[in-house]
Amino acid sequence: MIIRLIARLCCWLLMAVVPLAAATSAEAFRWQCTVTPAAEGKYSAAVTCQVSGGYLSGDFLQFTAVERSGKSQNLPLNTSAEVKYSNGTHRWNFQLSERPAEIFVEFQGCLTGQDNSGEICLMPEKRVLWPTPEPPAPQIPPVEAANTAELPVILTEYNLLQKSSGLLSEPQLLDFLTTGKHNSAAIASEEASDSDMSFWAVLLLVILGGLGLNLTPCVLPMIPVNLAIIGADANTSGKWRGFRRGAAYGLGIMLTYGLLGILAVLTGSRFGALNSSAVFNWVIAAIFVLLALGMFGVYELDLSTLSNIFNSRKSGRKRQLPPEITAFLFGIAAALLAGACVAPVVITVILLTAKWSAAGNHWALALPFALGFAMALPWPLLGMGMSILPKPGMWMVKIKQLFGVVILLMAFYYGYLGWSLRSGAFAQSAEIRRLASELEQTAAGEVVLIDCWASWCKNCHALEKIIESSSIQAVLQQKNIKLIRFRAERLNDPAVKAFMDKFQLPGLPSLLLLQRR
Repeated sequence: MIIRLIARLCCWLLMAVVPLAAATSAEAFRWQCTVTPAAEGKYSAAVTCQVSGGYLSGDFLQFTAVERSGKSQNLPLNTSAEVKYSNGTHRWNFQLSERPAEIFVEFQGCLTGQDNSGEICLMPEKRVLWPTPEPPAPQIPPVEAANTAELPVILTEYNLLQKSSGLLSEPQLLDFLTTGKHNSAAIASEEASDSDMSFWAVLLLVILGGLGLNLTPCVLPMIPVNLAIIGADANTSGKWRGFRRGAAYGLGIMLTYGLLGILAVLTGSRFGALNSSAVFNWVIAAIFVLLALGMFGVYELDLSTLSNIFNSRKSGRKRQLPPEITAFLFGIAAALLAGACVAPVVITVILLTAKWSAAGNHWALALPFALGFAMALPWPLLGMGMSILPKPGMWMVKIKQLFGVVILLMAFYYGYLGWSLRSGAFAQSAEIRRLASELEQTAAGEVVLIDCWASWCKNCHALEKIIESSSIQAVLQQKNIKLIRFRAERLNDPAVKAFMDKFQLPGLPSLLLLQRR
């Protein structure tokens, strides 16, 4: 009975003493270890121990390196086993044949009083010195704003080497990575600058580009619908009516692109922000479904009579506003619907406008209007019912149905975009944290290429394929450039907006070439 009681007392004493001894040992012997590359592919390890209020016994001191294969190697000491490493900082340096997986130390420490009396030797210990053990993270609920706020701080450690907005071809991207061309504006602006083109020559290119936009997938299938809106008529009596409506329709297009361009230049807002809205994409999908059903003959699609919605009654008299107002408003709507396809060209013109306007050429502010004018130019002529238009027949019904199929496919596409952009479908804050984490892990002096993209940006996917080409990948590997893809899905998100504002990026796709200091 007495023996059992003594045993219990010893256990309780041991349980109380061991944690206290461990805490005392951690305070008296503070270890640190660093591993750095050395010459000829070897590594060097530097170990330090700060001793306070005691000493290390050389008899029980041993350092061991564990290779990746699992093989252990005792690191030799150049001192005698009788040495006592007393108060102060002690250092050991070792040469390693390869990068170790782990370095640990086995030691026994002794504690002494202030007058070197009352010596207490602690139990032998084994500590892992490298990799440095991380302290356990405190259990604090995540704070969204604090996490996303890390990105601006990390970006201060980077220098901007080059930037570009808009779709680049493979040769142009190679120039961007190797020679630094296309670094501050889109392709058209750089080509204009490099060849010293006059303003009027660039204006002509913008007009030709605007005309070509009428053949894009977002505009071409809408031609029959647009003709119905403006009431195109080949009869002589209806030519001028069609011309007026077509001119009003084109005026809506021109003012939309012109004012959006000026707004982007003067305020720094981004063309394409609407496309990142789920509601906007669902509205487009619904409109396209209705238009497609009209093309299939489900109901009579006669948009030329929509001017009647502006009827009003006052003092018993019926007053009707001009039908050109309807055409004008539909021109504005058509310009917004086509934004997904025309965004790259519009961004190019915006960049060129901003560049030349900042240089003092205020005539550059007319370029967005010139682009809209070029897109609007065919519609007054089509509204007149030009004599070159083919005669109607059964074949036009088939063409109408074909356009209906294309419009319906576009409706499904925009509906899918709206679903992917719905609230909760994509965590933009998580993407911001991922970007910050990847930038944080980049070494000093390393160059990174940030590809800013979004799922609703058609040219972002085209640029992704170019980046993945073998020639671009070879350059990235040769120049040791780290590729980071940043999904800026929601341009109106405060963190994304701050990121785009910092580098003055007008839209997507955009490329950034950064180097960490």
